[in-house]
Amino acid sequence: MDDNIVEVIPGIFGGVQPGCIISTLTKSSRGYANKRLRINGEWKTFTVHRLVLEHSLGLQLRPEYFACHTCKVRNCINPNHLWSGSRRENSQDRFKEGRIKDVGSTSAPLPQKKLRGQEIIPGIRAQIQRNGCRICTWAKRSDGYAIKGTKINGKTKSFYAHRLVRSHKLGRPVKPGYFACHSCDDHGCINPDHLWSGTPADNSRDGKRKKPLSFRSRQYICPPLSSNPIRCGRFAIF
Repeated sequence: MDDNIVEVIPGIFGGVQPGCIISTLTKSSRGYANKRLRINGEWKTFTVHRLVLEHSLGLQLRPEYFACHTCKVRNCINPNHLWSGSRRENSQDRFKEGRIKDVGSTSAPLPQKKLRGQEIIPGIRAQIQRNGCRICTWAKRSDGYAIKGTKINGKTKSFYAHRLVRSHKLGRPVKPGYFACHSCDDHGCINPDHLWSGTPADNSRDGKRKKPLSFRSRQYICPPLSSNPIRCGRFAIF
């Protein structure tokens, strides 16, 4: 056996590189090394770095936890470079490092381009406007709201950026049945100081209070006490 090849845990080998230990197994398209194991007569595929971390901890990771890398090298199986974290902790670490998804490499990741705008909360960034608004860099819907789909437990769920920001400021989710409303009336704004919680009725009243005169409904109003009105004028009412 090559002197640079070491057995990290029983049956799992890696090549020693400066700092990292790179798995000798084939990488997936995402850059992780996988291994198939037969459990109760059924073949299952596992990521090798997760197996190594579980062996190092002496316990099985809960399904909602990840085996994360401090070295940022996806097929590294050095136990000293691995830690367990939730999806949120893993995302916060990824954005803190200014990284985006890469294809995986046996070397350190290439420097990524600088992320645009200001980070409002972990994972959500915005462009600063002169009027004080912070416009989310996520894709906008036709109504102007910034929204993003995320896959959770195999199902894609959509989240509004401004609602996530409001929940983050409150330290808890916005109550069901309540909206994250804008005081600035810019649907794409995620400035925490421009957001407030309100019921649909609160939001509707706020919208009507700020809406200028419109011609949604019309009626004829004639001058009062006029004995011989020549013509009635049109006046927009709410």
